[in-house]
Parts: sequence; C-alpha cells; structure tokens
Amino acid sequence: SDGTVFISTGDDMPYGAKVEVGKTQVPPGFTLGILGMKKGETRTILVPPDLGFGEVGNPQLKVKPNETLTLDVELVAIGGPPARNGPSRSKDGRE
Repeated sequence: SDGTVFISTGDDMPYGAKVEVGKTQVPPGFTLGILGMKKGETRTILVPPDLGFGEVGNPQLKVKPNETLTLDVELVAIGGPPARNGPSRSKDGRE
C-alpha cells in the first residue's frame, strides 16, 4: 500500500519466476489473478488481505498485516519445462 517492492523478478530473478497453479505456494489471490492469462499478457492484480497474507502479513517479504497487495504480472510462457542452454541429450548421452 505504501509502494514498497517486496519481490521483483526484474532485478532478483532476471528470467522470471516459475509458478505451477496448484503446486507453487503463493497467496490464493495471486492464483486467482493469473487464471485465464494468455502468453504475453500483463495484468495488475489487487490482492485483498484475506486472499493474501492476512492478519499475519509476511515479515520476510516486508508485507504488513492486513495489507492489500498490488502485483504487476507478465505471463511470458505457458507449460512445459523451462528452456535450457545447449543441446539436449538422451539418457545415453546422444544428442
């Protein structure tokens, strides 16, 4: 609510963050906000406290108790494993 950035993939994780719906531990409001997004789409998601970190907040992320989160999200890829550098190899070492 005061503009404090609690996580930024731009600086901390230049290749973004992988999120698997139903598997990655994120606040429910984040999951609800990204559902239906298309590759390349950006959204600003407002997450109320009851769908975010609630009455406890998250001191590690500097999220205060009962704070509404504003998340700017860009969906860069859908499904599949992340891209790897270099040629892929089979189990026996062949390319």
